[in-house]
Amino acid sequence: MVNKGFVSLGNHLVLESSNPIKLSVTLVSVMVGFIISCNYLIHSLFWCSVFTLSLIVVSWVWSAVEESMGGSHSKLTLKGFRVGLVMFILSEIWFFIGFFWAYFHICWCPSEDLGGAWPPHEFGATMPDPWSIPALNTVLLLSSGGTVTLAHYYHYLGEFSKAQEFLLYTIFLGVVFFFCQVFEYQVLRTSMESGYYGSIFYLLTGFHGFHVVLGTIMLIVCWFRFGNANMTVARHFGFEFSVWYWHFVDVVWVFVFFLLYYYGYVL
Repeated sequence: MVNKGFVSLGNHLVLESSNPIKLSVTLVSVMVGFIISCNYLIHSLFWCSVFTLSLIVVSWVWSAVEESMGGSHSKLTLKGFRVGLVMFILSEIWFFIGFFWAYFHICWCPSEDLGGAWPPHEFGATMPDPWSIPALNTVLLLSSGGTVTLAHYYHYLGEFSKAQEFLLYTIFLGVVFFFCQVFEYQVLRTSMESGYYGSIFYLLTGFHGFHVVLGTIMLIVCWFRFGNANMTVARHFGFEFSVWYWHFVDVVWVFVFFLLYYYGYVL
């Protein structure tokens, strides 16, 4: 909700909201639940926190949609959103760079704990085969990148029914990817306790999986907006944000597949 008296001046003044503090507390709960899950194999807090986080994100996004449809977002506001989107994606890129940096440091400068070689001999049987589930997941995400691009294209043409159709295909592929990732975790012999590789493997793939879930939620919100006919060619930043974010998720997975799965397997 915003003060519309400032909109005429090109400003965007947000009124009081509990969403920021709720999101902050829930993120802390997610991290605490993740630590408990890894160390004590008690997963209830983590999954409850993830579910609560999803609800808060949907609630916050829907509030922004209502503001947009009410005419509260000026051109200056939308420009700020786009700058924020770019800054957000850049910050996420640095997160992944940090994880990849740690991975390559272990690969190229193995410590004495690893016998001075990478991968250690005992890891040979636990390294995931890149041409099984990871290859399937790569096909799924790259295909979803194509379908979301088609959805964006048809939206640009004003053919909203086709845009909604291809958006549904994208959501389906994202959900299948998520369950394939969960299945891979169930069948892998590598765990968080499997030394350096296990820790970095689950951090990288799990962090990426979190982004897939978040991106899928945003696409679902956009799909409902298409269904309610409140997405226009002129005002569609939420959809544009979701498309950019989904392409970011696609690109990151390509690096994860080739650098973590393939490169780690063929060494």
